[in-house]
Amino acid sequence: MSAPVENAKLYLLDRLRSREVVSRAPANSPAKQWDNCGEPFLAIDVLLALGNRVEAEEQQALADRLLRSQFNGAWDYAGKSGVDADTTASAIRALDRLGRKIPLDGLRLFYNPRYQLFNTFAQPLDKLDLQLPPQSPEKHLGSHPCVLANVCLLLRERGELSRLSHDLLRRMQKADGSWFSYFYPSPFYATRLFTELLTGLGEEYETYLQPTEAGLLTSTPVNSPTQSAEILLALQCLQGRKTADRTKISEKAKLLAAELLDTQLDDGSWPGETIWNFLDRTRPFMIVGYDYFRVRSTALCARALSLWAAQTQQS
Repeated sequence: MSAPVENAKLYLLDRLRSREVVSRAPANSPAKQWDNCGEPFLAIDVLLALGNRVEAEEQQALADRLLRSQFNGAWDYAGKSGVDADTTASAIRALDRLGRKIPLDGLRLFYNPRYQLFNTFAQPLDKLDLQLPPQSPEKHLGSHPCVLANVCLLLRERGELSRLSHDLLRRMQKADGSWFSYFYPSPFYATRLFTELLTGLGEEYETYLQPTEAGLLTSTPVNSPTQSAEILLALQCLQGRKTADRTKISEKAKLLAAELLDTQLDDGSWPGETIWNFLDRTRPFMIVGYDYFRVRSTALCARALSLWAAQTQQS
């Protein structure tokens, strides 16, 4: 497994050194206008995958680029469309790992004091609470569960979040143990984020993690290396927490790892996938899927395989 992971990391290092930690839609995509966007959102996954492989000079260059692209301590995905909490949380989490810790003042742009939540976009409407699918133009301005999970991960990593409201968690978890998203089509994206978040908190959240584990062990993503990696990352969190049946998790992890190795491309990367479905406000009820994140899929797969290999060696 070491050679495939090494090839993936070399691909990511090449993208980083070429300042290509951005989205790249396929040539026939109708959403090519989003090419060259997304570094503040995508950098965190690349850094988590590469670990100490990023040299000091490269770290400084990336940190400088991220800091130059901020607006009042917040970031937006495209650099032109308005700041959002998801990109802001991702950018700050990346900067933390680059040794450039900044104040969290930018999060105030998204804070909804009425419901004590972080809405996805700046100047939040205080009348809007947590918003679950299906999408609508008004609901889009509220708090999205997947975005909220990313913000909470930042706060937990900064030592500013020690617990979460059980009422809120019950609203965001589905009956099958997975977690609601809003415009991210992967059923495992929000589930991975919430698993990473809750396994880093206290034992009182075991009641949410148990059904999540059961659902992940029976999940079978079809032709989606990114989703397989998301499941593998979530299961590794659960196994480290010792809330799960280690044998079942190991068996599931071996299957997922084999699937990832079979789908790796010759250049060391994995195929990109559409990361979100976005409601086009100019055409009500029209859902537009765009942005193929090859760098993100590769980062998730490389990170999942690296962690699994390390865990296998320790056991």
